Amino acid sequence: MNSSARISAINDVRSTGTTDYTFTFNTDSVPHLTGITNSINTAEKYSFNIAANQALSDPFSHTSFGTTGLLQSLTQTGTNLTTGFTYDPGGSGELDQMTTPYGGHLRWVYSPFTYVGSRTQREIQARYLAKAAGASETKYSFIFPYPSDPSNSFHTWGILDDPDTRSEKVFSFLTDSTQAGFGKTVDFEWRLQRGSKTGEHWEHSAWTTDPVGNPYIFTVVTTDDYSNPTQVQKQSTQVLDQYSNVTQMYVYDYGAPGGPPQTTPSRTYTNTYLTNNGNYTSRWKDRHAVIDYLRHYQLLPVVPVPRTFVAFGSTQYHAA
Repeated sequence: MNSSARISAINDVRSTGTTDYTFTFNTDSVPHLTGITNSINTAEKYSFNIAANQALSDPFSHTSFGTTGLLQSLTQTGTNLTTGFTYDPGGSGELDQMTTPYGGHLRWVYSPFTYVGSRTQREIQARYLAKAAGASETKYSFIFPYPSDPSNSFHTWGILDDPDTRSEKVFSFLTDSTQAGFGKTVDFEWRLQRGSKTGEHWEHSAWTTDPVGNPYIFTVVTTDDYSNPTQVQKQSTQVLDQYSNVTQMYVYDYGAPGGPPQTTPSRTYTNTYLTNNGNYTSRWKDRHAVIDYLRHYQLLPVVPVPRTFVAFGSTQYHAA
């Protein structure tokens, strides 16, 4: 590692006797990753083009927040295949478009929404997909139709319309603040016809907390061919320990048409874990700690996501 605790080199198990992966950084006040090379002749070789000193301002009042660096492109060394990124020309830093190496692209259109407490948040209004260079775009619309949403701290449900003008996906969120899943997805619907639940695929989630109070989904009931005589349901249930490990899982097969899932599990899984003399932490959590570390120091391939802006009254806050 270097003096800032950024990883500068890795020796892989396939080592050739020299440094296998080398990471280079620029000299920004907060150094950014600019390149990854390796000596073991694999494809993990990248260069990152970062535009420095880009003006940054909030999208509400256009107040200046100084400058920042923005990733312009990511190139795979050897093939020279490049993924490009463009941002809001107004300087908000919102990701407007990602262009693939072969010319297709995804782009996003944003709009503000004001919640309770005069909290305004920038949200994606539509997503556009072009499958190749010069190809026509297909539009995916995000709709939040619930009229009481301005009185809430989040949307209570939302709709993603598919470009076929027929099917859509619907997400509902739990609004009861006394429940473990408050603010989280409780229903997912995949509708065959817009505005109609008949024949849809529906997943209903029930939330609880683990022994240390962290919320998790413990039951999912899946309904297929909803509201038709051939409607069937299945269910899965899981139990987590204090480290977020799954200790038990029960899978209930489809029941009879029109009825609930079977009441006897078709499969039962019981998992046990090493405790390391009581000094145990979850392998899952350890894995995420490593990923968080790598992301914090920009050692994973940089793939930006649309930024979110939140405004409270007259004071703006920016969250990347």
